[in-house]
Amino acid sequence: SFFSSADFKSRLTVEWDTEQLALSNLSQENVTDFYTTSWKTEKAGNDLILYAQSQDTKYEPFSFSPTTLVQEEWAWRMMGLSFADFKNMPVEYLSLMTWREETQDYGQLLKNERILVTGPENIQVPAGEFQAWKVSLGVGETAWYAFEEPHILLKFESGMVDYLLMEAD
Repeated sequence: SFFSSADFKSRLTVEWDTEQLALSNLSQENVTDFYTTSWKTEKAGNDLILYAQSQDTKYEPFSFSPTTLVQEEWAWRMMGLSFADFKNMPVEYLSLMTWREETQDYGQLLKNERILVTGPENIQVPAGEFQAWKVSLGVGETAWYAFEEPHILLKFESGMVDYLLMEAD
């Protein structure tokens, strides 16, 4: 693929409201030898406005709810949940930069998805073997969290980027 041979650097900064686990701030920059993309949010009343750009294009600002789960961000936000309280729930999901079939271009895409929680199951990561909750998002992204509280993110697979817990206290 195009991405398999490119050096890739990404910096993601996120803040959440700890009471409601609502997104309050997000910024990300992705840099390769071939391109750069970046996005950031600003509060606008009860919503957030996403400003996105690549080296060639500045995209239209995009408004969304702070409770919306965002591509590659959601896995960290969900560490604050009690997974025993739900098994299957509807969510809004925002892809930050994706091909939009309807308009035949790249940009943000807001979709209704489902989260499915299963577990416990045993998983192995570099930090060791753990019993884990498995949380699957309908877009093909999956995260595993420590079964016992605190629900530390152990592993995340997005189809583009994978994260593994390397060390544990």
